[in-house]
Amino acid sequence: MYQLTCRAHALGRGFAPVMPPEGWPNPASAGLDRWNVFVHGFNNSYNSAAATWSRTLPRLANRGVDLSAVVLFYWPGDYTKWEVTSALNYHNTVPLAEQSAELLSEYLRAVTQARRVPLELCFVAHSLGALVVLRTCNLLRFARANVNVRNVLLMAAAVPEGFCEEGQDYGSAFSASTDESVLYSVHDEVLRKYFKLGQELAARLPKHQREAVGRTGGPGIGIGERWSTGKSMDRYDHGDYWNKVSSLDRIARVMSPGLKDFSRRDDSQEVPELLCADALPTDKLAEPEYLRKGSFSSWHALPN
Repeated sequence: MYQLTCRAHALGRGFAPVMPPEGWPNPASAGLDRWNVFVHGFNNSYNSAAATWSRTLPRLANRGVDLSAVVLFYWPGDYTKWEVTSALNYHNTVPLAEQSAELLSEYLRAVTQARRVPLELCFVAHSLGALVVLRTCNLLRFARANVNVRNVLLMAAAVPEGFCEEGQDYGSAFSASTDESVLYSVHDEVLRKYFKLGQELAARLPKHQREAVGRTGGPGIGIGERWSTGKSMDRYDHGDYWNKVSSLDRIARVMSPGLKDFSRRDDSQEVPELLCADALPTDKLAEPEYLRKGSFSSWHALPN
C-alpha cells in the first residue's frame, strides 16, 4: 500500500507538489501495472482521512482484496483548520479540488511517461473527491497521458449534475472502455443541506442543474447514459460509504474485477490486530514529519 499527498499542511488549505509522505515508498518505483487510487472528500484533514481508511482497508482485505496496489491520495479538502468553518466553505473548496486534480495529473503524467505499457488506473472517490477524480481523468485524457483509466467509482459525489451532462466539463468518460459507476442516496443530509447552499453561493449553474450526483445518480445511468452503472444506497448518509457493507462490497468488486466471489465478514466485529497492522501500520497513521515541521525538505510549497 502507498500514500501520496499534495497537502502543505495537516489541516487547512495549502498545496505542495504530489509526493509520498516521509517514510513512505513512491508507488512509481514499485513496478505495478495497476493502481487503485482512493481519494477522500470534502472537509477531511490528513488525519481524519487516514483514520477512515484505517477502518476501510482491513475490511476490504477481509473480502479477499489485495491491498498491495492501493494508493491513498490526500488533498486539502478542509478549507480551514476548523471543521465547522470548513463545512460552510464548500463553494470555496471547489477550486482547491480542481487544483488538486491538476497536481495529481501532472504527477501521473510524469511518472508514466517512460512506461512501455500504460499504467492501469482505478479510482474510488467520495464526496468532493469525485470532482478531483473527474478533473484528473479529463486532464490525463487531454494530455494523452500514458495511462488507461479502467474503473471509476464515485460515492456520494459532491458534483452537480449539470457539470456531468453531455457537452459539459465532465460529460464524458476517460474512454469508451472506462467503467464509471455512482453510489448515491436521497437520504444524504450533507448534500441536501451544505451542497445546496454551496451551489447557491457559487452560482455556476442554473438551479435545475445544481442537484448533487451523490443524491440522485444523475444525469443518467445505463447504456448510452453518463454513468455505466449506479446504485441507490438505502438510508446511507454522507459519511457511511467507506465502511458500510454494501458500499464496501462495491469497492471490492471495482478494485478486484477478477474476484467473482468473496467471503463477506461481519464488519461490526473488531478487525484482528495483525490485519490492521498489515493494512495500515499504526505508526504511519501519525502526521507525516514534513507536515509537523511545516517544511518540505528538498521541495517547496506552491502558492495558495
